[in-house]
Amino acid sequence: DIVYVIESGPQGGISIFDLDHNLLSSWRSNEPQEGSIIGGHGICVDLDGNIYVTEIGNGARVTKFQKV
Repeated sequence: DIVYVIESGPQGGISIFDLDHNLLSSWRSNEPQEGSIIGGHGICVDLDGNIYVTEIGNGARVTKFQKV
């Protein structure tokens, strides 16, 4: 099992942990740009492993991060 954590704020990002609290992956953006998370509010993962993030800032959008 995996835990997905959204980090809100001007330099928000996503961190992924296993159940033993080991960091598996993490990414964030230091500059507002396409794919950056500003005011992250919610996170969801679909059956294909794609990650969806909702934001209360940055136009209150939903962004899909596609699994590669």
